[in-house]
Amino acid sequence: MPSKKDMRFVSDLDNFFRTFDETHPLSESQKAEIEKHRRVHALRDKKTVNGKTTAGTTEDKKSH
Repeated sequence: MPSKKDMRFVSDLDNFFRTFDETHPLSESQKAEIEKHRRVHALRDKKTVNGKTTAGTTEDKKSH
């Protein structure tokens, strides 16, 4: 049986990271990484036909 965790507990380290994130802007490499993953997620469910990206249909998704 899985143990129940107290989801209300926030560690000192989590608090530190939250505060750090709030007071420090993202670096250029972090921004590039975020943009890369946005692009991946935007393209992952689309189908490419003859080099052009089109939205996949429900039938296309079922065949995978």
